[in-house]
Amino acid sequence: MAQVVVQFKDDFGCFLDLDQKQNLDRFIEKFKNEIPGLSDIFYKEKNDELAVLQTLEDYYLSTSDRDELSTTLINLLSTISNQSKNNPSFSLGGHNLSKEFFKELFSICCDICFSVTVEVVGQAGYYDVTYEITENGWDILYCDFYEEDDENIW
Repeated sequence: MAQVVVQFKDDFGCFLDLDQKQNLDRFIEKFKNEIPGLSDIFYKEKNDELAVLQTLEDYYLSTSDRDELSTTLINLLSTISNQSKNNPSFSLGGHNLSKEFFKELFSICCDICFSVTVEVVGQAGYYDVTYEITENGWDILYCDFYEEDDENIW
């Protein structure tokens, strides 16, 4: 399998009211073994709100990375809903997280949405991908490939 590089963009979209903190903490405690490395940075308090997954803004990882957080994120991104509008033509090689994980997270925060840039090493171009949470995993809202031309212009 080719090495794949992922960079999270800065357009994350899930903020919760502080009154959801206890629900989010219970969720993280319940699933901390499923998301090692991510459970400690899953959210941060920001201006009287909870910024969910905002700590991943501009985060960069590769499928060759073996640290706990990268492995967790690869598994997280690999859990695509069967009802997804699009299926990417690349694979991250991760293992799906449990359906219960997504069902419970969706019940707490049903509007998690973020975009990533994906490069498959050896392929001339990159994918622009947007993920949106569902009860069954991620819905890929779009997965567009931008090919580099002969003059290295996208």
